[in-house]
Amino acid sequence: MQEQKSSTPINHLNNFTTKLCEKLLTFSENGQFSDICIISSDGIKFNSHKCVLSAASDYFMAMFGGSLKESSSTEVKIHEINGKVLQLVLTFLYTGQIQLQSDTMKEILRAATFLQIQPLITECYNSMAENLNAKNCLEIALFADQHELLELYKRALKFASLNFEKICKENDILQLDEHQLAEIISSEELCVSSEEVVYLNLIKWMEHDKLNREQSAIKLLSKIRYWLLSPNFIKEHRSKLPKQMECVEMVCSWLEWHLLPEWQRSKPMAFSKLIKPSLLFVGGGKIQTYDDKLNIWTIESFPNLPTSFMNVVAVKNKLIFGAVGKPILCFDLQTHEVTNLPSRNVKSEFNGMINGRT
Repeated sequence: MQEQKSSTPINHLNNFTTKLCEKLLTFSENGQFSDICIISSDGIKFNSHKCVLSAASDYFMAMFGGSLKESSSTEVKIHEINGKVLQLVLTFLYTGQIQLQSDTMKEILRAATFLQIQPLITECYNSMAENLNAKNCLEIALFADQHELLELYKRALKFASLNFEKICKENDILQLDEHQLAEIISSEELCVSSEEVVYLNLIKWMEHDKLNREQSAIKLLSKIRYWLLSPNFIKEHRSKLPKQMECVEMVCSWLEWHLLPEWQRSKPMAFSKLIKPSLLFVGGGKIQTYDDKLNIWTIESFPNLPTSFMNVVAVKNKLIFGAVGKPILCFDLQTHEVTNLPSRNVKSEFNGMINGRT
């Protein structure tokens, strides 16, 4: 049998690919072997190659690879992209390289989305996400919302929630619409020194455009954690609210809640919409929490909170109670309902519980 010769792997593929891309770009710049001229919205022409564009862009693949009239054309105008941006995008198609600058990044992302260039879309998304700050997060969120970039939108809003007070100082929240503001102030990521900050900036947002924004008052006020506002603060600032009957009734219900005995007060847990507490103590029908980021202690009473249990763990928005010889109970921190878990009684040989995945 003839002995097979061993092959030596080629270790210069990256270098070869780089030089090949550079050569193709040179062909494009010099018009060599060009079979298509791409024209920008402002009339700038770029000599290109259909095979290169089609290999890198689904948009061009559909245009040149099918039965559309452009497949046999020698010129195609892209009305949606200007010359400066189109040059950067075409260079990326040839070389896979691009320098993303803050002044052109959004236009490049629009172009990449239009031309269906997924690697460039990903590159723009990553760059925007990595460079989020208090001054640009809302601008990026609005841009992402307009272009249906859901993941970027969520990430920018989360950053805004964590830096709410900073963006409020810049008055950037005034540009948000009702739904975007509601998402931020109801977010579990919202980080503020006090709920008064949220309330006052909500009033500022409404006063910025009273005619159109007062109708949003009820929806946005329902996101306020009124149990964290003092009765004196509510009384002092209720005159700034719209005079709608619904608003008046809502604020009155807040004050009535503060007048109730502590054991009669029913509300969502304060920490369910704030940064989750570092410590949580349960006992005697009460839940006490401490948030080390805000340096706040809160204590609340619940008449139906299970007692006489040796072990308790927090799992998401629920407390799980267990004890030897007793059924395992689940207390929902948002609805305050107690339910039996479908499991066997805790046996005597087990004397501990392990915190679940949250």
